[in-house]
Amino acid sequence: MSEEKFPLLLFVTGRERSGTTLLQHILNLHPEMVVAPESTFIWDLLPMVKRNAQQYFDRPDSFIRLLQKDIRFNLWNLDDKTIREEIAMVARAGNKNFQDLLVSILRAYGLSEGKPTPKIIGIKHPSFAMFLPELLAVFPEAHVLHIVRDYRDVLHSMLQLPFETKNVFTINHRWVNYNRTYRKVAEKAAERCTALRYEDLVQNPERTLSPFLENHGLKWQNEMLHVAQYIRHKPVNNLVLNKYQKHLTMPISSQLIGAGKAALTARQLKIAESICGKLGLAYGYEMTTDQPKINAAVGALTRLWASLYFRAERFSNRLLPFWKIRYLNFKNFLAAGWHKDLSN
Repeated sequence: MSEEKFPLLLFVTGRERSGTTLLQHILNLHPEMVVAPESTFIWDLLPMVKRNAQQYFDRPDSFIRLLQKDIRFNLWNLDDKTIREEIAMVARAGNKNFQDLLVSILRAYGLSEGKPTPKIIGIKHPSFAMFLPELLAVFPEAHVLHIVRDYRDVLHSMLQLPFETKNVFTINHRWVNYNRTYRKVAEKAAERCTALRYEDLVQNPERTLSPFLENHGLKWQNEMLHVAQYIRHKPVNNLVLNKYQKHLTMPISSQLIGAGKAALTARQLKIAESICGKLGLAYGYEMTTDQPKINAAVGALTRLWASLYFRAERFSNRLLPFWKIRYLNFKNFLAAGWHKDLSN
């Protein structure tokens, strides 16, 4: 980027049901931070925009139309004029690449939150964990804040969701894949990666987040605890909130810690600890049994299935949106008359 100092770019990630939404809201309540909720536009646009970002600075309305194909982005309720103004401002000071486009969008989100000059701007999505190597390559100034939760509590929570798989093997292998991917990235780029545990966050948010904040020139603010009050005054999907994220409407507490150990069956615990136990120990999660084992053949088959599932998940989140956006971009190309410009 240029000499102008842009805010630090942050990706908040972690396995689903690990507290990513809670963490996003806590961070977003800091007066000098903006962390936007989930949206998939980054990897929807990544394969094409990272090479052709210049054209979207020249034609920002085309970029805005692509963004608005993402339903979750539309829930941000950003004003088109504000996005255009931010793109123009960043274009004068930046390199006109995908990172600058993302900075423009998140600055616009910051304005909608009443924060015109945040020091940190970010976006949260659990599935970022699958694409961390690509994201850090495309966004060379970005940092990652990764949250981890006890795999048994994640398993218990995932089993309550009607739209998630009920396969205990798959759920546990996905926990391993997400968190192992982060650890591999963190080994190579430790200065850009920070991990924290859900259990530490809910028991003492200030102590858990203060090191991260201080490393980036910020201090803990007590208003960061007021997530429930913020949620009550923020337009949200009440069906989703009341059914799947009800804890966000209550004060931050540690009451959900250990729910999995208490609720899972002995078989489910054995499977979870046999798959996740070794990596879990690295994050400080002790096992309830000594060296739990499952049938070797079953273990091999489930590892193979989980690997294929993880690859399919990456495919569905990246390649399919790529072709969808390619089609939409071609339609926009014709609608905007770009082919006429090229023929002159």
